[in-house]
Amino acid sequence: MRNPKLHRPSPALVVSVIALTVALGGTSYAAIVLPANSVGTRQIKKNAVTTAKVKNGSLRNADFGAGQLPAGAAGAQGALGATGAAGAMGPRGLKGDKGDKGDKGVAGTDGTDGTDGLPNVIVRESAPTPVAASGIVSVSVPCLAGERATGGGYDASGNGEFGTVALDSHPTASAAVPNGWAVKVNNVTTLAGNPQPSMIVAKVICAAP
Repeated sequence: MRNPKLHRPSPALVVSVIALTVALGGTSYAAIVLPANSVGTRQIKKNAVTTAKVKNGSLRNADFGAGQLPAGAAGAQGALGATGAAGAMGPRGLKGDKGDKGDKGVAGTDGTDGTDGLPNVIVRESAPTPVAASGIVSVSVPCLAGERATGGGYDASGNGEFGTVALDSHPTASAAVPNGWAVKVNNVTTLAGNPQPSMIVAKVICAAP
């Protein structure tokens, strides 16, 4: 027995069958399979993507325009940072200009009067002492007990007065308290070719409290 030969249906036949099926069953379901990456910006209508069609948490800051996202609340103040290390010493500054002269100060008040000086000041003298020509003589004169020496000197007289010169003149003291005066003189009249004797008197200025 020969098997009948089967033929592939033609495209026209397939389309006719599909059309007949849709016409009989209505348009309750239609399945369309789109190729991958076939839908782009051109295929999406304006305002077609609404909030209901966007997955929560799927957008990032870069997906929004400037000013569209509200600013967040200010964060808490951070902890105080550690003190930084001291900086290096700067270079020495230039010398400043000379300042203006200051105003004259007010006059000071008068000071208090000083205490009166020592009373009972007196000059005491030694007895006259002769000094021969070419002679060297020392004479002293003391103050009285309780007095202090404040100065002194000597007085020369006689024909050899012009050649009687002092070699020394100083106060005397007891326990560092000046209490008299002493002088040493030299009669040099012989050197002048006219030897003459002279007389000296030692003098001291004494003061008592």
